Amino acid sequence: MTAKHKPVIDTDDIMAAMAKPGQPASIGRGPELPSTPMPAAKPTAPRKGRKAKTEKAAPEPEKGVGIKAATRGTTLYLLPEESVRLRHLALDSGRSLHDLILDGVDMLLERRKQPKIKRYSER
Repeated sequence: MTAKHKPVIDTDDIMAAMAKPGQPASIGRGPELPSTPMPAAKPTAPRKGRKAKTEKAAPEPEKGVGIKAATRGTTLYLLPEESVRLRHLALDSGRSLHDLILDGVDMLLERRKQPKIKRYSER
């Protein structure tokens, strides 16, 4: 019995199929990132005879530390056409997709009478 492989989906083909006449097939991607293996997950249960670690409050970011060291990343999964729609909105507004998403989170928090998200700043 042979193992079945998932089909490879080329995002350029999807973008070309979704493009309207007169529009570019792709709005561009950032530079290709090197593929690195995910680190192994750390066990969450304490070993026999050891105390469980208590979670400490997040330390204040040090000056000069980059955004990746000072923040936690979050992944957002969207259907391809919705991703394109948001990217176009970001381009049309001259803002980053990240900023648009943070604005949406701020609106949700405002409706629930919660403070806005603190923004990362290198200063």
